[in-house]
Amino acid sequence: MWTSDVTFEVWTTWNGTSSTWQQLLCFGSNSGGQGSSGTGTTYFGIMPCNGGSGVVRFTITTNSNSGEKPILNAPSALTTGQPSQVAVVYSPSTSSARLYVNGELAAYSSVATTPLSAMISSLPNKATFEIWATWNGGNAWQPMISFGCSKEGEDLQGTGTNYLLVTPYSGNNTLRAVFKCNDTDGESPSLNSTTLPTGVESYIVVTYDSDLGIARLYRNGVRVDTKTVINPLSALNDINNWLGRAQWGDYYFNGSYNELRIWSGVMTDKDVATSLTSGADTLPGQSSSSVTITITYVGGNVTLTWPSTATDYVLESAPSIGNGASMDHCHCASGKDQRDLASDRNPVLPLAQIAPIFFIRSKEILRN
Repeated sequence: MWTSDVTFEVWTTWNGTSSTWQQLLCFGSNSGGQGSSGTGTTYFGIMPCNGGSGVVRFTITTNSNSGEKPILNAPSALTTGQPSQVAVVYSPSTSSARLYVNGELAAYSSVATTPLSAMISSLPNKATFEIWATWNGGNAWQPMISFGCSKEGEDLQGTGTNYLLVTPYSGNNTLRAVFKCNDTDGESPSLNSTTLPTGVESYIVVTYDSDLGIARLYRNGVRVDTKTVINPLSALNDINNWLGRAQWGDYYFNGSYNELRIWSGVMTDKDVATSLTSGADTLPGQSSSSVTITITYVGGNVTLTWPSTATDYVLESAPSIGNGASMDHCHCASGKDQRDLASDRNPVLPLAQIAPIFFIRSKEILRN
């Protein structure tokens, strides 16, 4: 658990879009449950351009009753098509939070009193880690991800006591994903493949299922190793959750990241192959092209239709757009929520129910 101050840094290039509420980082839970979209209940989020005010935003909520506290808004959105750095310093010890954009202090709040829960150990018994990264070579044991702690304590390297580690080049000349939560069980499981090539992007996936007792390692869409799981993720004491920095005194990761995804739930072989094909810039169920709604008015009713290929979209409406606008799920004549009507792409709505503006939104990125 993070019981003291913590810093998040993101280096990214945002390409902009008409879709709002995109997330650079989002840790938490929602009303839809594990592996689903819905209404956010507790979360920590950084957005390149929030839907309400169109600026870089950091916000956190620890329960649905207290709301988002703090909310930090930068003066503007991220510049599209250019590399940017966004950093958040969340400091319960000083009751403050700070948002930085490209090295400059963009916003400050004196409210930051709640410690952040452990990011990895709070995951369910089934979890998936996806990494798109390029390794540029160098010494062994450079960490791509390293979640855990050292004997020396929080924010300190030294002797790693428990960790989830993925390295492109282990001491045995392998790509390795390893889990350790105590000295008795040691590093178990230890998943291995051949060392990653240098200078080219690789797609690495680790799945961890303590219910079935199985962990798997995938490399560029292909499963390369399977091992037995002994301990659940909840056994991890993850006070140091790092990209590119090790719990041991090893070298930093010499390379670059395209994308990291952490999922509650286990991806299948087919899921991994599909994600490889879709690439780092497309989420599952997210269409890479625009989707158009066709509206037909007949006999006092309005029929809304969209392409058959947009199977993972739901219908929403809003009376207006701009600051303070909110989108609601549309209901068909039966009163059933459109989220439950995945195969119904022709909802018929009474004219009295029609709002001026309609949207169809991917269920994978749905936000109320």
